[in-house]
Amino acid sequence: MAVDLPKLVHAFSSLTAAAVTDDVAQRDQAQVEALLAHAARVQSLAESVRLAAVRRLADLARQDASIEPDEVVARHSRTSRRDAQRTSGRAKVTEQMPQLSDALMTGDVSVDHIDVIAQALGRLERQALGRLEPDERVRLAGQASWIAIMAANCTPEELAKKLRRRVRELSSDDGIARFERQRRASTIRSWIDPDTGMCRLAGEFDPESGARLMARLRQEVETKFHGPLPETCPDDDRKQGHLTALALLDLVTGTRPSSGPDRRVPEFIVVIDRQTLWHGFHAQSRVEITGDVQLPLETLRRLACMADIIPVVLGGDGVARDVGRALRIATPAQRRAMRAMYSTCAVPGCCVPFDQCDLHHIRYWRNGGRSDLGNFVPLCSKHHHCVHEGGWTLHLSPSDRVLTITLPDGTTRANPPPYAVVA
Repeated sequence: MAVDLPKLVHAFSSLTAAAVTDDVAQRDQAQVEALLAHAARVQSLAESVRLAAVRRLADLARQDASIEPDEVVARHSRTSRRDAQRTSGRAKVTEQMPQLSDALMTGDVSVDHIDVIAQALGRLERQALGRLEPDERVRLAGQASWIAIMAANCTPEELAKKLRRRVRELSSDDGIARFERQRRASTIRSWIDPDTGMCRLAGEFDPESGARLMARLRQEVETKFHGPLPETCPDDDRKQGHLTALALLDLVTGTRPSSGPDRRVPEFIVVIDRQTLWHGFHAQSRVEITGDVQLPLETLRRLACMADIIPVVLGGDGVARDVGRALRIATPAQRRAMRAMYSTCAVPGCCVPFDQCDLHHIRYWRNGGRSDLGNFVPLCSKHHHCVHEGGWTLHLSPSDRVLTITLPDGTTRANPPPYAVVA
């Protein structure tokens, strides 16, 4: 693919001028954004050439066993062997999908996109071990043109979700065989860290069991979060992890009762359109599960048979939209409704999952704010601090849920939610 030489020359000259004059600190926002765009274009071209060199090095290594590509790449790139291996993985992907190499050269995709694709292919390759039938990795690799188009029009996080969905669509059995392998592979181990003396746990669970476990932990953490905090609880980013550890300890040791008036059945939320649930996947299917869990459609149908199906249709029957001043904390029904609109934190570009967010009162509760859907947005811990301690001001339009963020310097950003159904 031909490189747009004038644009590339302009990008090089802009970067060179910035380096020579060292005036970046004096530039305004538009100039800084332009500089970032130029840097990304040059970086993409340099990375495409680098990957071409790595591919050639691999060819030479096949002819000469004394050549160790990862060692050569690490030495000349002044990086670690692990980073060199990651670069080799990118090179393999671009060799298998030349469309991505072209898109990287022109700056339409980034190395982060390539990494997402490499990770997806790597997971499928590991899952295919010991299987005789053609695996999903081969099928996905055959989607190179589609992948290149998606990568050019999505963030890396969005691309990862689309790849997971495409793998599910390409699977001959809707992922049922994979799900059965995951169930058999569930495991947990414990050991004492020799450096810290702490007891450490590491576990893996199939998606359904893991979702149930995490839902129960989230329920217990929420109870602790809104109650008196223990003296051991830190007040920084470690707070959530510490409360989760205490919640697990309470549940396992039976310190807190497992039943009673303050106990409700833990749930994990599945957002699925009715046509998919009843008739199977289609072009506009929407399936989202708490914690970004992946489950076969038949498993979802089984769970639907066992569970109470609560419609999450904004403005529809079965959803308690507003509770006014009766409760400060959002009801489970309200969280379901909010989850149907938001898959992540409401701040644009933030990828923290909804289930790790708090529902923030736009008009503060202490100022008379109501616990209504029209007064709630999900915020991750970081952006919750930005609002309460960082001077951010939020406004939510009652008609279309456009969220306007006003920063301390007076600049504003208006953004709609990822999903919105106006009642």
